Amino acid sequence: MQDEAVHPPEIRCKMWNRLDLLANGCNSPIWRWPRRLAFLLTAVFCLAAVPALAADNPPCSQFKFYAFAQYWMPTLCLKENSALCAENTDGNGWVIHGLWPDSDTSAGDLVYCPSRKFYVDDLEDILPQLQSAWPNPITEKRDTDRGNRGWLWRHEWYKHGACAMKCDTSIGSMNDYFDSAINIHQQFNVAEALEKARIGPGGDGQNVETAKIRRAIRVKFGVEPTVKCFNDKNSKKSYLFDVTLCLDPTTRQAIACPKHASGTGELCPAEVIYPHASD
Repeated sequence: MQDEAVHPPEIRCKMWNRLDLLANGCNSPIWRWPRRLAFLLTAVFCLAAVPALAADNPPCSQFKFYAFAQYWMPTLCLKENSALCAENTDGNGWVIHGLWPDSDTSAGDLVYCPSRKFYVDDLEDILPQLQSAWPNPITEKRDTDRGNRGWLWRHEWYKHGACAMKCDTSIGSMNDYFDSAINIHQQFNVAEALEKARIGPGGDGQNVETAKIRRAIRVKFGVEPTVKCFNDKNSKKSYLFDVTLCLDPTTRQAIACPKHASGTGELCPAEVIYPHASD
């Protein structure tokens, strides 16, 4: 398939009025002023278009580390309240949430860089590994609803992967980005860290100290993780949900996270439930 540069929907909507005027001239619906003045304004818009679009792109000088997040799929299933989610849960359940190029400032993630168009068929060579390490537990339902095969990977590519390819010289393609995430997932396996500390899933009444979870991951990987929970407002229970590590973009080794790298989810209380898939 031929590559084509695209802007994600969030950027395209910002560009619409300007591009409509440039493309349609006097026939544009936003055309309401005299013809001679309009030609002058069109020329001004033409000159301004390129730098204005470039300003929407985060500069690569801000790229300082990767935030690599994994979530516990049974908790996601509880959060989404999806029976289909539970049916698709297998393995140890610690799967990739995302690999996000980030800055060392409060500006946060580098997102929505222009890129080539996403085609899930381009990932055919790594599709089995991707489906295992980075699945979406409600993919089938959402794919049917949206008519988008691989919608989760599409979202992650447009929001995060395109900026990784733009700013990380080791990421030369879409495949490189997803393959890197798979390799990092194998290297920083949260399930192994918790199992080594004899921390495993349990039911209600078998709460685990959050400090023990942090300590197990810190001992395994040498850095303090960000641990987040799903706090169910109805049951008033807290479930282990997300573990985020920060990685050096060159060596892919774990590093201390900046204070603003808060992970995804809510703050965990002193004790949490580490649920089985059936809980």
